[in-house]
Amino acid sequence: MEQFFERDCTPKCRSSTHAKQILSCVPFATTPQLRTYAVWLCHNFAAVSDELGRHLLHIASACGKWQIIEWLLKQCGADIDMKDGESGWTALHRSFFYGQLTSARILCMNGANLRLTDHEGFTPLDIIVKDRLPYIEYQHSDPSDVYAWGSNFNYILGIGNSHIRSIPEILEVFQKDSIDIRQVVICKFHSVFLSSNGHVYTCGYGLGGRLGQYTEDISLVPTPVKGLGSHACKQVAAGQDHLMLLLENGQVWSCGLNTYHQLGHVPPPEKLLLPKPLSLKLLKGKSIIGICAARFHSVIYTKDSVYTFGLNAGQLGHPKGDRTQINPRQVSGLNTEACHLTHVVTSDGAVVCATSRGDIYVLNEYQIRKIAS
Repeated sequence: MEQFFERDCTPKCRSSTHAKQILSCVPFATTPQLRTYAVWLCHNFAAVSDELGRHLLHIASACGKWQIIEWLLKQCGADIDMKDGESGWTALHRSFFYGQLTSARILCMNGANLRLTDHEGFTPLDIIVKDRLPYIEYQHSDPSDVYAWGSNFNYILGIGNSHIRSIPEILEVFQKDSIDIRQVVICKFHSVFLSSNGHVYTCGYGLGGRLGQYTEDISLVPTPVKGLGSHACKQVAAGQDHLMLLLENGQVWSCGLNTYHQLGHVPPPEKLLLPKPLSLKLLKGKSIIGICAARFHSVIYTKDSVYTFGLNAGQLGHPKGDRTQINPRQVSGLNTEACHLTHVVTSDGAVVCATSRGDIYVLNEYQIRKIAS
């Protein structure tokens, strides 16, 4: 025999007791249980509130009960922008504060107002901003430690073995000697570290001389690059098989495999086990401000010129012709007369240049294209 339950309230119920009983179940009850209990207990379950002015939609949003949220909004006519009595927070305020992004997404999709303010004048988005830690700005001269993690099949982490690291692990070789690292470059077979005092360290597979250590052996931990003498380095760059160094005195040195003439030496060697300075007669009197490298080529740039060399597959900025460019050659199609270069980066298939005027040029497919201005 069926049992019929009769509620002890009306559709205009404002019982805070009903509200407290329903809200207390939200964190623990399943969606079907909560829906059944709320409908059984109170005629006006979607609108009743406790002493703090909190409704079922508020607590469901804070707890991430997105199915309850959809049910309340689409079938029960809940007011999506109603505020609680304590702080003036809407359901969207609570979703953001408690990190319930799925709840926030559903509320936004159903028209929640992002501009409603609480009693202190904060919108839901302000809650996210105010809840973060104060921004801390570090100087390049500040002491620093190096942490490494991830795949380590090629000994690129420099931790002394080939084990994978799933969490960051400090490189003790730098920590124990109080060596501050200001730049790190990681490639497939080796890693390069530049210290604040201009010393360069490498680790990984040394085949072809890419480590600059006068050996082709494996280096398990970061080891100083040899052959630089007292010269200090200010920037490092690396491709899969070679290493580029920009020294404080403006010289550019390179070592490693020279399969694609990416080392920039004339006559081109097969490989170099130690870094060797490039002969840069074309750049005489110009101040080199940066270098970058990729698997097939290398790049040198001044404030108004870019020079590329290596395999000419359309990314060097030179016309289609010779398969390789042995020595650095200026990219003639860049218009930098009224401005200067601020950034130059490269991948295996392209070179991208940014100017002080906001122009961005891409060297690719034997063309030089301005993609932003």
